[in-house]
Amino acid sequence: MLSKIKTIDELYSKGIIKNQLEYFKINNFRQFGENSNVSFDHPLAILVGKNGSGKSTLLKLIMSMAKERTPNDYFFETEWDKFKGQGSSEFGYKLDGVSYKEINTQHFSWVPFKSDEVVSTNKEIKNYLSNNTNVKTFTKIVYIQFKSLIGSFEKNTFFDNQTSKLDLKSKVEYAKKVTKKVQQSISTKNNNGKKAKLKEISRENVNVINEILGKNYGEIKIIEHRFFSGTWGTSIIFNSGEVYSEANSGSGEFIVANIVNKLSSIQSGTILLLDEPELSLHVGAQKRLLSYFLDLIIKKKIQIIISTHSQAFIEHIPSVCVKNFVTDQAGKTFIEQGATYLNALENLEIDFERVNVIVEDDLAKKILERVAQNEKINNQLDIDFFSGGASSIKTSLITAFSKVGDANRFIVFDGDMFKSSVVNLSSVPEKEKNESYLEGQIKLITDINIDKFPFHVDGSKKVSNTKQKLEFYKKYINYYKSNVLFLPRKIPEDIIYDRSYVLSAFSFVDVSKVDEINNSKDKFKELSEQTSIPVGSLYDLFIGYFLSQRTQCSDYLEIVSLLHDILSKSKGVK
Repeated sequence: MLSKIKTIDELYSKGIIKNQLEYFKINNFRQFGENSNVSFDHPLAILVGKNGSGKSTLLKLIMSMAKERTPNDYFFETEWDKFKGQGSSEFGYKLDGVSYKEINTQHFSWVPFKSDEVVSTNKEIKNYLSNNTNVKTFTKIVYIQFKSLIGSFEKNTFFDNQTSKLDLKSKVEYAKKVTKKVQQSISTKNNNGKKAKLKEISRENVNVINEILGKNYGEIKIIEHRFFSGTWGTSIIFNSGEVYSEANSGSGEFIVANIVNKLSSIQSGTILLLDEPELSLHVGAQKRLLSYFLDLIIKKKIQIIISTHSQAFIEHIPSVCVKNFVTDQAGKTFIEQGATYLNALENLEIDFERVNVIVEDDLAKKILERVAQNEKINNQLDIDFFSGGASSIKTSLITAFSKVGDANRFIVFDGDMFKSSVVNLSSVPEKEKNESYLEGQIKLITDINIDKFPFHVDGSKKVSNTKQKLEFYKKYINYYKSNVLFLPRKIPEDIIYDRSYVLSAFSFVDVSKVDEINNSKDKFKELSEQTSIPVGSLYDLFIGYFLSQRTQCSDYLEIVSLLHDILSKSKGVK
């Protein structure tokens, strides 16, 4: 999965795959308030949110961008529906390199413009419409609602008027009679009659369906016919040694066979909208279906936008793909962009394992916790203070974590603990990775002699297991490279101390005395003496000010990046 996403990233960065839809802005429509904006910065977008948060609404709005389509084709109000503020609704989007806007006007309903057009009065709008009858020209949008994909037997049994009042036995007898007529039609009309059309799915597509469902079909046939109550429906015949129709298959089998058949002929440059594709599929099949969609992006060069509640469709997806639909207390939806998939899982109330972060002092713990809370990722992290100090973390904890490959634990040291960049062992020739070289690298990055580390290996006192020792050394270095990070300043006090805040909040303090002190930790002690405020309470005040400066503070942004980096590394995504 991740390798396919990496391939898509490379193709997208080179311009081989292009997004036809670059952004979509919504102003006052249904669940959305003012200036709701979605940027599509990747060929895959996953819309995630609770029921009623607006995912399907956005998909329908995107579908309404197509030629000869308007939002009125997908949205209407019955006698019971009372939506507020719809008269001022407006959309903006960039499609196929052109920026558009659509406004819901009082007299002309939805009016599409290219963004460089300026019209405001009814007369101007009327003249514009008379001279611009084909503003929207894009046609390659495919919208699939998976809940609408039902077989002809199920459609007839539960929804057709002709059989809705029959008992189950009568419905079954009717279905048997109809299937005989269908078979007669496709047998006598060259597979292409007025009432029935048969298509045999290609071997390649059968293999894809087998892969997704974990089945072993030898043959699959699709029959489009109108023998049930005169309306068109779809039947599928599966052959896996035994032959059976969609009437006796799982609904997931019908959906996957139908979808793979439909999408095998999708045009390059299409925008494919998929509404809840996880329906009727077990988790493994959901994951393989997503993998199939990634293959479509690569092979067909298309853009895919998926709405889902499924953990399988969200997990391990890069944050650039995740669009997290969050509903506020007023019932309005705002869209979080660049959120990790863990934010999305939290939004869906799905439990997940929190990532453990260990720091070397209590102030570092406070700072990271407050920043995480400010960024709404605090529920994804457990931040702990290890009282043994940095040296003990390096010798004891990291040694233990690296031995067992505990990838879900991360160490964040103060900046003064950074000694050297960690070598990429994969780029070092194997013959050079001897005991002396590896011990030297560990000394270089930790500034601690190798005899201080508990690298206990198997073997007697006289015979050391050199091979195992080398393996432990490599694990330690690799773990240090991937799971050890550093705060942006030498000590946490350097991060939060701000002279301008001292001047504004503590005007009675003799700042010259504080300025004479070089060490930030000692500056706080001096402030505590002059203000009679405990150092711990001063820390809290300065952290609060630090958070308030978040968009203007490089240290804050660096810590946010560090935390997101930890979350990404813990799940192997970016």
